Formats: sequence, C-alpha cells, structure tokens
Amino acid sequence: MTSRADSSAGTSAQRAAWAKIRSRRGTSEAATPPVMSTMAGFRLLTIIPITVPSARQARSTISPAIGSPSAAASKTTRAVGAFRSLDVDGAYTWYRHTEFEAPGIIGTFFKRQVASAEAVARHSAAGSRGGGAVGVRASWERHDFAGSLSTSDAHSGTLAAFVIQEVEVGPLRLEAGARYDWARVDPIEKNPFSRIGDIRTRTFHASSGSLGALYRVSEAVAVGGSLARAFRVPDVNELFSEGPHLAAYTFEVGNPELGTEVGTGFDAFVRVGRGGWRAELTGFYNRLAGYVYPRETGDTSRVGLPVFQYGGEDAVFTGFEGRLEADVLAYRPRLAIVMAGLNDAAYVDPGPVARTEPRIPLDEYSRNLREIVRLVAALKPRLVWVRTTPCDERIHNGRGLAFHRYAADVETYNRAADRIMAESRAPVADLFTFTRNLGPELYCDHVHFREEIRQKQAAFLAGWLAAFGLDSVRGG
Repeated sequence: MTSRADSSAGTSAQRAAWAKIRSRRGTSEAATPPVMSTMAGFRLLTIIPITVPSARQARSTISPAIGSPSAAASKTTRAVGAFRSLDVDGAYTWYRHTEFEAPGIIGTFFKRQVASAEAVARHSAAGSRGGGAVGVRASWERHDFAGSLSTSDAHSGTLAAFVIQEVEVGPLRLEAGARYDWARVDPIEKNPFSRIGDIRTRTFHASSGSLGALYRVSEAVAVGGSLARAFRVPDVNELFSEGPHLAAYTFEVGNPELGTEVGTGFDAFVRVGRGGWRAELTGFYNRLAGYVYPRETGDTSRVGLPVFQYGGEDAVFTGFEGRLEADVLAYRPRLAIVMAGLNDAAYVDPGPVARTEPRIPLDEYSRNLREIVRLVAALKPRLVWVRTTPCDERIHNGRGLAFHRYAADVETYNRAADRIMAESRAPVADLFTFTRNLGPELYCDHVHFREEIRQKQAAFLAGWLAAFGLDSVRGG
C-alpha cells in the first residue's frame, strides 16, 4: 500500500532526474485482490499577466467593436520589470481505496486528502533566447488507514522555493534549476514505545539542483547530458506502517528512524529523428544515499505472513536505455484493423454492491464506435472490424476477480457494432463465432486464450484478409 511522493519536484529537469533514478530499481508485480477506488477533486489555475497597456493599445481599446477580431488583433502589451507573467495554481484531491478479501469483507482501507498551491513568476532571458522562473509551492496531506492496516493516521506538509533558468545560444540550450524543500510528517497518535519504534513527528529539509545541456549537431541529431541532485522524503507508509499488505502477501513494517533519500545522477544521450521516427540512446549513473526499500527480515508475522521492514541503504544504478518511436500515421497506413468491446462490457469494482451497468454503457459504446469510424475515414485507411471474442462467464466470474463479464453482454455489444459497421460498409471479420466453434477448452485463465487457440485465431484472420484481398494492403 505504498504511495511515494516526489518531494524533489519543481523543475522539469529535477522531476525527470528523480523519476529516472527511482524507476531504475527493478519492480515485480503481484496479483491484487478485488479493489474499489473513489477519487474526487478540483483544480484552479489562474494566469495573471504582469502588463500595462502601451499607448497604441490604449488608443485601440476605444473601439465600438470591443471583443471583435480586429480589436483583439491590435492589442499589444509590455511587461513590467523582469517578469512577464505570474501563474497561480491550486488543487485539492480526495481519494479512497478499499481492497476486499471477499464480498463485503474489507482487507485494506486507506483514504488520502491532498491540497496544494503553487505560484510561479516567469521572465525572459536577456541577450539570448530562453527564459526562467522563480516560484514557491506548499502542500498538505491527510492520511487515514483502516481494515487490516495498523498504520498511524497522519498529516504531512511541505514548503518549497525554486528557481529555473533556460538559455539558448545558437544550437546550444542550457537549463539549470535549484530548489529548497522543508517537509514535516506528523502522526495523529504518537507512541515512543510502539512495536516498530518511536512514532513521532519527523521534520526533513534538503536542497536539490540540476544542470543540463543540449546541443543540436544537425536538424536530425542532438546530443546532451544532465547532472542532478535530488531528494525524497520517506512517506507515511515507509515511516509508520504496521500491517499486512495482502496484495503482495507480505506484512509491512515501517521504520520511524528513516532519513532522507538523496540521489546524485548523471546521464548522457544522443537523439536522432527524421520524418515520422525518433530514436534515443542514454547512458546513466545514479548514486542514492539512504535508498528506502522493504527488506525481508526472516520473521513471520502474527498472521502468518513474511515480515518486510523498510530500511535505508546506499545504492548505485548504472546502465543504458534506448527508445525507438515511429509515427505510424506518418507512413500513411491503408488498413486499420479494430476490435473493441470485451472490456467495455465488463462490470468493474463490484465491491459490496455490484454496478448496475457495464463500464462503458451500450449507448456510449455505440457513440465511441461511430467516432472511430469517423476518425479512420478522415485518415484514409480502410477500416476492418473484428467482432470481439467470447466470454465464458462461469470461468470468468468464478475466480473472485474485481470485475465480472457476461456472455449475453458480449453478444449484445457485438450486435451493436455489427449495425454500425453495416452503416459504414466496413468489412467485418467474425472472430467471435470462429473462436466459439473451437470447442470448450479455450482459456488459459479467466479470459485469455491458450497458445494453440491464439495460433488458430491468427490463421483465421490472415486467411480472412486474404479472401477479401486485403492481405497485400501496405502503408505507402
């Protein structure tokens, strides 16, 4: 149930550096129990230009066509002092998460409220292209836990100030950023004699910074690198957890003595792009002091789960990573094969009270299909529709999953798609009927097919395309 907050955010370079450092730690996925989540919130963004009217603008506002295009086109402004604008951003989020071990039985529950505000004043660089900003940020969070978790409810808050500067000189672009953060984590119930240690208010503060450069060798090639120092405050779970994390089949124990994670990282990259494709190769070296992660203690908890306790340890991450991207539409594909409906027709997050309609109701599904038809027609490829595959509700709904599917719904959604494709005269490949006729032993799990079934489905689609003369259609 760990939720990690990035306390080093504030500049794009620092956010990217910390995300890069944290993401290179290696993770494994675990099966999760049925989950019900609820989230609500709002966001307020105000951009205040710090400007006054020039003489020409003052004259142009005396016009009978106020608000007309001609009046708007004549509008000019000039900045006051060094700053050209002030952005004020505020947000509030309320989130509730419940994991059910069985219908009506709550295994894990937590609730989180987050309020934040940020003010950023932007300016332009003098004597060269570029610009920068200075800003402040504040946030407050409330964490509540229940169910099998014994984690202490807590408040947390952060205050930060930062500065960013970008400069472009010919083909060279430089970016630098610096930030100072103060953070406080305050448990509601303090206990110096708890089983996990002294549960008390913790205060953290640190500075971070980044420096990056990018040089355009040519229109298609760029090289660059960055050096960054970032930090992260341990979150409430890492400090004060005490309870089973049933999704991972572990008993997690916090560590109230954890310090701040501090990371220093360097990376160098080369980017190549032309037309509709882009490639990037990056080498990196990241050193983390006090890297926080759950370590197996070798003990077994009171509920029979292996105990993992959070601790801090120095770590180094080095390596290379590459990325290749291609804009498929830039190559003008002439054939678009589309299948959708199985996930739309699912009843998700049943919790103690099942939903009364599928995830995407039938009328909305039909509107979405018509929009797909319209978009594909605008892009010019030939649309081929594939009827969605069948569902065995006895197998699917008997596995205790957090969502249900029903065979009758799948057929209803297929019939709705049939009508829409008939209207647009799109050819339809009936993968639904073909798969259903292959016999009862279709699935390797609740909905996915066994390897030999997938091979037969692929052969069917290839043969169907060949029969319709569509197998030779290629992008231009």
